[in-house]
Amino acid sequence: MTTRLLTASLTLLLAASLARAVDYTLPLKTNVAKEGKLFKFLSKGSFTLPDAVIDNPVTEGASLCFQGMTGGKTYALDVGTWVGLGPAGDGSGGFKAKTPECKVSIKDSVIKGVCRLDTGDFGPLPEPGPVTMVLTIGDGPTRYCGECGGEARGNDTKVFKRKDCIEPAACGVCTGGGATTTTTTTTTTTTLPSYVCCQLPFPTSCAMVPPGGFCAEAGGTLGPAGTICDTTGACVVPPGSTSGGIECCQQGGGCAVIPGCQGVGCSAFCGGTGPSVPGAICGSDGMCQ
Repeated sequence: MTTRLLTASLTLLLAASLARAVDYTLPLKTNVAKEGKLFKFLSKGSFTLPDAVIDNPVTEGASLCFQGMTGGKTYALDVGTWVGLGPAGDGSGGFKAKTPECKVSIKDSVIKGVCRLDTGDFGPLPEPGPVTMVLTIGDGPTRYCGECGGEARGNDTKVFKRKDCIEPAACGVCTGGGATTTTTTTTTTTTLPSYVCCQLPFPTSCAMVPPGGFCAEAGGTLGPAGTICDTTGACVVPPGSTSGGIECCQQGGGCAVIPGCQGVGCSAFCGGTGPSVPGAICGSDGMCQ
């Protein structure tokens, strides 16, 4: 009984933490980057604002990242740079930030950002694209993501400029620097993992969770960088073992390998999206695979 209660408490806490992560993909009206001078984006539509209780940039801060094939940058939008819009600054009308480098605005009809002077290691031009942007809000986090490839506008030796880009299928990985590399035989994107491995405070139990405070909230310990959660319930170097016997439980914002989340227990007790997956590891993309 004690084991079952501990497992239930742990997995409910983990599921609650994972449920906070929310991604919104954006259609971009414009996406512009000039090496050493400018990065800006604009999206118009109907958007869900960050939850002012769970992911409030005024109290939790944020960041804006952009990444192309040649490089990119992450801009810090820390606590103290944000104000809430609406009555008494409650955030009901959105949020806006101002730093020495950037101005960012989040409203229910427009999300935009302009950052000047420093573009990290972006360049040299021409930048072949695509260029990804990710605006990350709070500890949840809430993420707003867009991407532009396609037809160049203007002189591509002086500026990367794209217009009217459709929203991506999912948020891309944005490392905020470092070139994307290719080989002569296959195209490879060099990225950092979207999720990190968390060794949970329970025997043979681990999970892949979004970066941030999730692991600590679940009482866990972050595994070494680049590790994944395999079927032994341990954070290990990829590819990991698929014969450890513990099944992978897919959850709303990540996945977990916990004995108490086996079979239908994954969805019934652990906040999973369905039964657990036999012989699957919990990978760096937060998916049972």
